[in-house]
Amino acid sequence: MKRPSANDLAAEWIVKLSQPSIGNDELHAFFAWRRDPGNLAAYNAASKAYRRSRERFRVEPDPFGFSVIDIRTGEAAEFATRPQAGISEADAEAIADVLNRRALTDPTPARH
Repeated sequence: MKRPSANDLAAEWIVKLSQPSIGNDELHAFFAWRRDPGNLAAYNAASKAYRRSRERFRVEPDPFGFSVIDIRTGEAAEFATRPQAGISEADAEAIADVLNRRALTDPTPARH
């Protein structure tokens, strides 16, 4: 039987960690598994992909860099009165994080 890859295990850990019934033994096993640099990289990548799939504002590649897309409209999100398209991945990630935090705390429709 083939041994699961770090990517497969990372996906399994994301599912386990989202369960309210996870115990201390499982948490200790997760932290021990994550201490390996390869496992940590796999978990960070899987976690980022999972988070992106569940948030309102997503970072997607575009022809000139990256865009922050509002999944409700399918358009580039506006931030500081400008559409967020053709920017660096790091900037897009930071802007998406801010917009997603706002979306979680602001009960009114987005006016970004």
